[in-house]
Amino acid sequence: GCGGGRCSIGMASWGANVTAYDISETGLEDAFHRPGAHQVDWRQANILDLPDHSESFDFIWCSGVLHHTRDGLSAFKGFRRVLREDGQMFLLVYGSPGLRFKVIDKLRFVAQQVGFEQVDAAIDDMGLDAGNRKTFLEDLFVPMVHYFSKDKMHGALTDAGFESIEKCPGPNETHNLPSLVTRLNRLRELFGILEKKKAVSFIEDALADLPGLSDEERFGEGSHILMVS
Repeated sequence: GCGGGRCSIGMASWGANVTAYDISETGLEDAFHRPGAHQVDWRQANILDLPDHSESFDFIWCSGVLHHTRDGLSAFKGFRRVLREDGQMFLLVYGSPGLRFKVIDKLRFVAQQVGFEQVDAAIDDMGLDAGNRKTFLEDLFVPMVHYFSKDKMHGALTDAGFESIEKCPGPNETHNLPSLVTRLNRLRELFGILEKKKAVSFIEDALADLPGLSDEERFGEGSHILMVS
């Protein structure tokens, strides 16, 4: 799921021989027009049914894709097949959700009723930077979201034949209380601009409940960021 291809082009610019897949013709069209796109072999395919021969690759990068894919964890067997015996795979997949994603899951239907253009205009009124704007729109309009517990992830990887599963170090900005409060308040501001009083009330209830929640209830598992072989 290379999408617009930023990571693919980045790895190619470092000297890697990159084959990038996406199921969307639109996503690939966007990638074609990025600087450096000529360095990448772009292909349209479903990652659940990769067409490559066995042991074709020595590294797989799959970040932010499987939780937006139906039966996404079934991709692991195909990944294991096309990965060379001594190859590695980088994964980023949503873990069990905390409060923010539980709130967003409830608000997604409201946002989609309002429509993309109106929500985008409200985000513009908020003055958010491009990164936050992209996050809001993806969270509220993505057609499919799944969450996978650590046990389910590790079980699926093991069943597919992977033997080493290592958690990658790195900060998770959503795993601190001030950041979570800020993100919920931004959602409250957004739906206030959209004049969705019930949605605003729902977010305010979530904020009121926040002090009494455990860390697990507040933050969930976050994203699983793994290096696998």
